[in-house]
Amino acid sequence: MTGRPTTWATNGVVASPHYLASQAGLRVLQEGGNAVDAAIAANAVLNVVYPHQCHIGGDLFAIVRDPDDGQLHGLNASGPAATGMTIDLMRGRGHDEIPDRGALAVTVPGTVGGWQALMERFGTVGLDRALAAATTYARDGYPAASNFIQARDRLRSVIEANEAAAAVFLAGDRAGDLMRQPALAETMRRVGEEGDQGFYHGPVANDIVRTLQSLGSPMTHDDLASYEPEWVTPISSNYRGCELIELPPNTQGPTVQLMANIVEGLPVPDLGHTTGAGVHHWVETKLRAFAERDRYIADPRFGDVPLERFLDKAHAARLRTTIDPERASTGTGNFQDGDTIYLCAVDRNGMAVSLIQSIYNNFGSGVVAPESGILFHNRGKGFTLDPSHPNALAPGKR
Repeated sequence: MTGRPTTWATNGVVASPHYLASQAGLRVLQEGGNAVDAAIAANAVLNVVYPHQCHIGGDLFAIVRDPDDGQLHGLNASGPAATGMTIDLMRGRGHDEIPDRGALAVTVPGTVGGWQALMERFGTVGLDRALAAATTYARDGYPAASNFIQARDRLRSVIEANEAAAAVFLAGDRAGDLMRQPALAETMRRVGEEGDQGFYHGPVANDIVRTLQSLGSPMTHDDLASYEPEWVTPISSNYRGCELIELPPNTQGPTVQLMANIVEGLPVPDLGHTTGAGVHHWVETKLRAFAERDRYIADPRFGDVPLERFLDKAHAARLRTTIDPERASTGTGNFQDGDTIYLCAVDRNGMAVSLIQSIYNNFGSGVVAPESGILFHNRGKGFTLDPSHPNALAPGKR
């Protein structure tokens, strides 16, 4: 037997990659909060205890099931490029592509806007209660997770390149050492009391703009103040009789559905899950879906995205025929160190939340705003500087 046994519950459940986050969400449920309240609480704690994978300077995506009508509601809380962020700016700085790290890879952080939108539409306890556990852990300390220490040691050069990041993330020596993020605690407290106004305006916004501009970013107060997340309609496909729900572009949700459509026509039981033949086919499937993603997925506010290519079973069948069961593809992908946290929560009334939040690569941009303790993502790295590409960098574009 591998893995942990299934956890069963009748009044609600929270699943996340860290026990402190799951406990925080469960505590909110036990005190009468709903699944959205619990999801925000768990996510906020992950910002503290899993800072290599997610932080308040990142983006957020969620799907919420409303038990009143059974409908699914998607939230896209990814932030756009600053109004001064242009291809000409990048070229003028001597870049042929967007840097992997640093301030030029930072777009407007959407996480706090996402928390606010979720709480306003579905929440019941308020952000002050939802962020209470995260604020306490950041202020009083928490034991460093082993995979945080491993990621930090792998990427020490990224952290050491920024003085504020080094001061926060190089403090502990080994897993279990007590770590604190006091500046982040104050930001969490402020957001809990003031909502998104406490992040996109005032002292926190001042620190964000001052930090990023000092490192060459054109981010302005107006870029932060004008940010609003977007409620979207999830997209659906069918995999062997199961409904697979994802978010539409600019997210890469359709890529997952294309993978499922390709795999659906493969002899999955015969190939086996972790056999050489199985892994080969799953990797080849992903490479084909990633190639489609990299060519077509972009911000639909700036142009049409051919969503039908990703949902079309016939197109998936054509891609499936290109998989050679005896030979690996020669193409390579741009695979970098990184991961995205996932969490889900369900309450006693049947409200369910599926949520991801990240800073793109591990430790994101590597830039921390010293007074607010915010670690910024580097999702802007996903843009291209080819002006003819659907995903070309442009002001206000996600």
